[in-house]
Amino acid sequence: MSLLTQIPAIPTTHAGVPLPPEQLAAAILYMAALHGPTTVRAQWVTDKSKQTRAAHKGHKIVSTSTAIVTLGLEYKNKPENIGKETGPLRGKNDEWLLYPFIIVAQTGLKARLYPVRETIKTTFTVDGIPAVDGKTTIDGQEIKVRDMLYSRKNSDLDVLTIDVFVDNLTLL
Repeated sequence: MSLLTQIPAIPTTHAGVPLPPEQLAAAILYMAALHGPTTVRAQWVTDKSKQTRAAHKGHKIVSTSTAIVTLGLEYKNKPENIGKETGPLRGKNDEWLLYPFIIVAQTGLKARLYPVRETIKTTFTVDGIPAVDGKTTIDGQEIKVRDMLYSRKNSDLDVLTIDVFVDNLTLL
């Protein structure tokens, strides 16, 4: 059964309580159908353990990010974005379920987010313990969590959109 036929009349939840992925995707589709582009506060959680530098392998690093995001806009034609990548489909087999809101990937549904960069706040946990001011203590040494991770490629810094699996996403 298609997600498009499962859109609830009024998607509801209490702030901060995540909807199941199918309901969240349906809520985004509902907002798209009702309002078009929508700006919301969102939170997403990412397991960064696969991006850990060799010296820190074995540590589970999880980031939690919050930001003001816009759903359903394509910014490639804005003058300030000429020459920048606004975000093609990143996965080899990704397809749009509803452009530019929801993507069907091999491993699940993704929401396309356009974050307001100045509003992005990220916190980390290392092995389940919250990092304080972006730092943690390992073997008696204080270390920045970002130094435990491989750094982003410079080309990634020009990408204006991010894709988040809906099962890792909460609209606040």
